[in-house]
Amino acid sequence: MSDISMQPAILLAYALLMAAASLGEGHAPPLSFPPSQYWDGNDGQWSSFHVSLDTYEESKLGLTGNAYYGFDTLQLGSEGSGLPNFTDQIIAGIATNDFWLGSLGLSPLPINFTSYNSPIPSLLTRLRNSSYIPSTSWGYTAGAAYKEPPMFGSLTFGGYDADRIEGTGISLPFWADQSRDLLVGLQSITYDTLGSVPLMTNGIYTFIDSMVAPMWLPLDVCQAFEQAFGLVWNETSELYILNSTTHANLRAQNPSFTLTLGSGTSGGNTTRITMPYAAFDLNMTVGYTSEPYFPLKRAQNSAQYTLGRVFLQEAYVIADYERKNFTVAQAAFPASGLQKLEAILPPGFVFLKKAKLSKGSIAGVVVGAAVIISLLLIALFLWIRRRRASNMAQPAAGQADVHAHLYDGDAGIHEKPAGIDGLRHFEKPAGADGMPRDEMLGSDTFRTELPAVDKYGYSELQVSERSWRAELSAGDKHKSRVATTVYEVPAGDVAAAELESAASSKAKKRDKPKK
Repeated sequence: MSDISMQPAILLAYALLMAAASLGEGHAPPLSFPPSQYWDGNDGQWSSFHVSLDTYEESKLGLTGNAYYGFDTLQLGSEGSGLPNFTDQIIAGIATNDFWLGSLGLSPLPINFTSYNSPIPSLLTRLRNSSYIPSTSWGYTAGAAYKEPPMFGSLTFGGYDADRIEGTGISLPFWADQSRDLLVGLQSITYDTLGSVPLMTNGIYTFIDSMVAPMWLPLDVCQAFEQAFGLVWNETSELYILNSTTHANLRAQNPSFTLTLGSGTSGGNTTRITMPYAAFDLNMTVGYTSEPYFPLKRAQNSAQYTLGRVFLQEAYVIADYERKNFTVAQAAFPASGLQKLEAILPPGFVFLKKAKLSKGSIAGVVVGAAVIISLLLIALFLWIRRRRASNMAQPAAGQADVHAHLYDGDAGIHEKPAGIDGLRHFEKPAGADGMPRDEMLGSDTFRTELPAVDKYGYSELQVSERSWRAELSAGDKHKSRVATTVYEVPAGDVAAAELESAASSKAKKRDKPKK
């Protein structure tokens, strides 16, 4: 019976336990990719990570370089960090002065070398397909070496770090061009010096890109910066190199810049990103020399308008590729340095945060489920036991009229209760002609009572212990057989006489006179 009842019950219990456990989870958690704990770069101090991979959209900025592509095992973080690693991940080795730092591709778009029919999945896609993250999304801020204490960058796959966001920011749809999906309207740039004029009043669309450090802005905006802060454009290096005087004045003035972002170039919902001058106070390091510079570049056309890593020091960006939108908000720098990871769930996923059960509630659900299962098992056991007992109590087919009671003796035959004389009277089984038939054992002396038919009586036969079973047939002529002698009952109203035994019969023969 255990095979019948326990196996489904165990499966039911397992399903209930899994359902109870899923009440608190239901999805993969976001994956935090820790920084390397180092500040790297030739154009500033940037919080770096350990791996590199990206597409090459920066060719629009005049930044080029050939690469050697291949497959290798990619480990996120350091050895033993417990973070995912992938074999046969596409990587590229770049040798160019345009890029001094490696890059980690965050786009879910695949890479194609020969044809579109053989795409190679990106790192983000492999994380999603391997269920390491709940959705195809990420949250990122570049970190700030100028903070006290310095704050490293933050990269989260499948969610974002809520402690690194200040305010709600603004959410925007992806741009139609997949290579410039993080396109945002830059409506204005101002700074907080008393009596200052806006540095930019005509809005533009600009691309957010962590591959480059500076901000690439229109020429008239760059010229406004030159006039406000005494910047000088170096045609050779194509940088705003700061001499000692200008550098000292900027540090003394310490202006804060405010960038107003929106879905369009003017009006609508907007958010403001405030940046201290310390975010722009960078050094360009080439060889053994180091010169301060202002991270601003003159764009040659609208395709070059870019907000680089200098912007991402004070901004937090969340990209959700399954909903095709992204969020830009002011970055926060919590003193604790702790994380508060929030998952970005895929569309259609029902998750009621307020209804999330505590551990105690989940334990209660599990205990309740165990009690219900126990009651079901007990009920099933009693039902099977009663059913089996009922089946055993039913007579075999065709024998329903053979007996009425069970005899517990060795013979195991069916009998009537003892009569007044103490002798046991047997029920006769039905014969072929439909009349009852008596069947007796030869192991004991029994008295068989014959029923009267049409006023004919039957005498009772004494059977010795050595005689075999006597069988009485029923019909118009009633005969009784004991051993080999057959007695015929006379007809009439005379009561049936009791037959004599064999011994008394011999005695009478001796007394009978001879003729």
